[in-house]
Amino acid sequence: MAEFNNTDDDHTRTLQAAHAPSGQRSIHPGQFHLTRLQVVNWGTFCGYKDLPVDEHGVLFTGPSGSGKSSLMDAHSVVLLPTHDQRFNASADLTARGSKQATRSVADYVRGAWSETNDEHEQSRVRYLRAGKGTWSGIAASYSDGLGSSTTAVVVKWFTGAETDGGSLKTMHQLHQGDFDLRNMEEWAARDFDLSWFKKTYPDTHVDGQGAYVRELGKRVGLGTSKTALALLGKAKAMKNVGDLNIFIRDNMLDLPETFAAAQKMVDSFTPLNEAYKTAERAHRQEKVLRDIPENWERYQASARAHHRAEALRGASMENYLRGVHLRAIENELDEIDEAVRRTDAELNEQSTQRDSAYEKYKSLDRQLDDEGSALRHLEAELKVARSDARPAARPTPHTQDW
Repeated sequence: MAEFNNTDDDHTRTLQAAHAPSGQRSIHPGQFHLTRLQVVNWGTFCGYKDLPVDEHGVLFTGPSGSGKSSLMDAHSVVLLPTHDQRFNASADLTARGSKQATRSVADYVRGAWSETNDEHEQSRVRYLRAGKGTWSGIAASYSDGLGSSTTAVVVKWFTGAETDGGSLKTMHQLHQGDFDLRNMEEWAARDFDLSWFKKTYPDTHVDGQGAYVRELGKRVGLGTSKTALALLGKAKAMKNVGDLNIFIRDNMLDLPETFAAAQKMVDSFTPLNEAYKTAERAHRQEKVLRDIPENWERYQASARAHHRAEALRGASMENYLRGVHLRAIENELDEIDEAVRRTDAELNEQSTQRDSAYEKYKSLDRQLDDEGSALRHLEAELKVARSDARPAARPTPHTQDW
């Protein structure tokens, strides 16, 4: 029984690994198997931890949060490419009740151990190794039981206080035989000097994860099957199988030839679909842009007219307006003169008619005077005659007619 204590300021976790007794050199000679797992600053495991793995098997026991899944995830980082690494098991989305994993390599390197909400309901993660440069190392040793062994090492580090995965740096190593991960402490103390490491450990550094996975597969007999690696990653991480049909279909069965034919049809259709979308987009653009040339010409003409108007403003415009006003005044004066001439002519004609009428009036007045005297004499005689006639017409009151 081997016991590992993992302690930080807030809590203590206990992880136990039980090993079957080993009484022989290897139960499967020639077959590589994991013999040792080492971690440095991985998750809540602070400092160096060394876990020997017996060929007969190993059992991880401990309460929830003691680090069982963290060690499995550490082995996934060393053994599998990134797209096949399934952290924390519950990332198996085919399992009933499963959810997306919340762990990441950056969280493991920083030692994320708590997530709370602040007063603004914003998530706040607490780290064991925050605020400065830090590193994590994982080493997995494999042996075939016949004297051939390889140690695969993956080192992750932050040079500053970053916490995002984009700022995380990675180094891959492959060592013949056993390798003590504590040897990387000197490299870390030298501010992560890669040139020093390559000089100190020549022929162990591998450029890029792809080359690292291929070389490790050759050394430990994993082969080149991507499906096998995906199945291995899924089997290592899963806590329950979920839908068995989906699990077998995705990880054990070969794809039928019809899938390739269907994909070929999809690939052939894709350019046609893109061409249709391009033509449709061009048609919409043409409808929107159709009136632009005419509107542009109208705009240019308006701009030219505006420019001319601006150029005519000032002295030129004032002179032009003055000329317009003078011509308008001259036209008005001509019309007034014509009206005056017509009025004078009418006045002269009316004066002539007045004089003629006045002469007729005086002539008639003289005629009235001449003929009026005889008439007045007759009127006087008539008046006298009437006066004489009234007494003769009255009878005598007492005269009796006999």
